Amino acid sequence: MYNFALPPLVLHAFHNGNATDLANWAGSLAVPYENVALINFPASHDGIGLNGARGILPEAEI
Repeated sequence: MYNFALPPLVLHAFHNGNATDLANWAGSLAVPYENVALINFPASHDGIGLNGARGILPEAEI
């Protein structure tokens, strides 16, 4: 299970010098069921997708 919100939230935290939104999102994470792993990676060969931050950050900050 991928956490697509992580990369844009990390970028947002560095850009703004404030990790509040990232910390709030991370604090809300829960394992959806037993025997599942959450895969976290900051970027891929496709770059950093920003759509994962929709619904977490205001549109103007994406």
